[in-house]
Amino acid sequence: MSILNERKSIILNNTKVPHKISYIVWYSEKIKKTICAVEYFFCVHRLTGNARDFDRLAAALINDSHNRIVICPDMAGRGDSDYLEDPKDYNYFTYIYDVGEIIRTTLGCTSPQFNYLGTSMGGLIGIMLFSTDEFKDRVRNFILNDISPKVPKAPLQLIADYLGKDERFKDKQDAIEYFKRIHSGFGILSNDKYWSELTDNCTTYDPNTCEFRLHYDPKIGFNFSEIKEVDLMEYYKLIKCNILILRGKNSEILPKDIYDEVLSYPTPKAIGVEFDNVGHAPSLVVDDQLETILKFIKN
Repeated sequence: MSILNERKSIILNNTKVPHKISYIVWYSEKIKKTICAVEYFFCVHRLTGNARDFDRLAAALINDSHNRIVICPDMAGRGDSDYLEDPKDYNYFTYIYDVGEIIRTTLGCTSPQFNYLGTSMGGLIGIMLFSTDEFKDRVRNFILNDISPKVPKAPLQLIADYLGKDERFKDKQDAIEYFKRIHSGFGILSNDKYWSELTDNCTTYDPNTCEFRLHYDPKIGFNFSEIKEVDLMEYYKLIKCNILILRGKNSEILPKDIYDEVLSYPTPKAIGVEFDNVGHAPSLVVDDQLETILKFIKN
């Protein structure tokens, strides 16, 4: 079975500043021949990630079911999406609106339920979006990758320390070493192939300087100037769907005590899976992590 993907984009006009959001659609060549209802799966990336974070997951999801369509957007300021003129607009109001509009555009307003996975920032977007009357009955399975409605302040400060720097690299190997240092929590240190893929997906070549640079707008860190802990419990408690929380056992963004606390809530009732030798966040490129996700959505 051939797995296909194509890049599309939409212009969002009902915002303070109209901007283009780019996204990748993954599907099987058999999708046009199926008589079954199509199942949609949205994947939204981490703060400094992009749609390509989910290449391996999307392929696994399509291999698992040929009537599944996976949609992975580049959030504003990342990947092939527009950079915003005013850095203050890199905020959750913008992100939540954008993801909601992507869902409306691709599925319509009265479509069947869909699945959603959010890594870190993508998970926080989902928590707030799926607490709303418009979406709380439409999302079927919600996967939070190393994030919960509560995030302590200290690890956010660590992210702020490197976020917003316009890092430049003389060659690909230089960039690989940077990512190994910054994202050691991904837990893929033993496999150089994964680091090479990550570097290809998260850098872009600047012909003007003959250097590689990060594939996002350094200004996305503007609103990180005032760090405080995150508490979205008022939103989280309104969610009605099935929830899976993935956690790297070494994660500081999702400490063990907060993870256990959130899993103990009777409503919404979530299940959790932890991964050894992983911090923030599980990379979703290794077999045990992919198999955990496939098992959850089947059940």
